[in-house]
Amino acid sequence: MQSYNGEDRKTIELPRLLCYLNDWILTLLFPPNGKKNWGDGQTPPQFEGIDAYMDLRCWEIFKFCLQESLKFHVSLSIPRNLLQTVQFVARNVLSLLEDSSISSGELFISDERYKLCDTTLDCVSLVFSSHGGLSNKNLDLWVETARVLLELVLKMYSNKLDGSDVGAYALRFLWSVLQPFSKLRVQLAKK
Repeated sequence: MQSYNGEDRKTIELPRLLCYLNDWILTLLFPPNGKKNWGDGQTPPQFEGIDAYMDLRCWEIFKFCLQESLKFHVSLSIPRNLLQTVQFVARNVLSLLEDSSISSGELFISDERYKLCDTTLDCVSLVFSSHGGLSNKNLDLWVETARVLLELVLKMYSNKLDGSDVGAYALRFLWSVLQPFSKLRVQLAKK
């Protein structure tokens, strides 16, 4: 393609752009070296003072990449440590339940926070249902994530929020992680 000033321009096709966009957003949402990057005092990337994993815009971009990749039959890289970031989001919701004094049986969550939770859940569901999920190599993260989500569900029941939006979210979140977890095949060491 020739531009108006005589320079050559290259066009990037949408599937290739989708891969670049996905690779970029993965570096923001998911720690590249697992727990080493975000554990023990390390902090995740931030935008305008918000941790990237708690930024709705980042999750919306990831969701867009996942949905569009299905339309164009593009294979995207899915991070090994997706579950670690899922744990951060689940722990954040759990901390809301622990920090709040809930007297009316209802917990107020801002519309943006609820949209973040819902979008995160959509992404997790898309990864597990349409993109092959994660491998058995992440068994320790699966177990830890399931534990955090079970804590969230137990806290939701102890706060009598099972009929609320938060209760429905907690159960859907737990289900979205446990359903593919049940399909993992683990070889036990012979004794």
